[in-house]
Amino acid sequence: MTIATSIIAAKIQNSAKVVDRWARDEKDAERTERLAERAAQIKNRVARLADADSANLVRGIEGDVARIYFRALGQVVSNTGFEFTATKGSSQRSAGILLRPARDRMYRSCGKRRS
Repeated sequence: MTIATSIIAAKIQNSAKVVDRWARDEKDAERTERLAERAAQIKNRVARLADADSANLVRGIEGDVARIYFRALGQVVSNTGFEFTATKGSSQRSAGILLRPARDRMYRSCGKRRS
């Protein structure tokens, strides 16, 4: 589990750096403060990762960081006119996700079967 934990730790540290950079580049003081808080929250999760004693806990911490990161991303793009939202319980079909992949030669060569 140490390799997986190291990979997740690097991913989390990178996320913190990105959010820090967004905070640094933000012109509005209030938004800068909120982004800096989110970066600090992400950095806090790296410390929690060191104490994780199961794969489920590592995945939980990674998911928590993703939630914080994407909220920060939503804040960053909110003044661009781009709407970044997710609705709980939205169907894959309405989100435009392809439910049945194409039956191409590459897909078949991987041994995948459509049900």
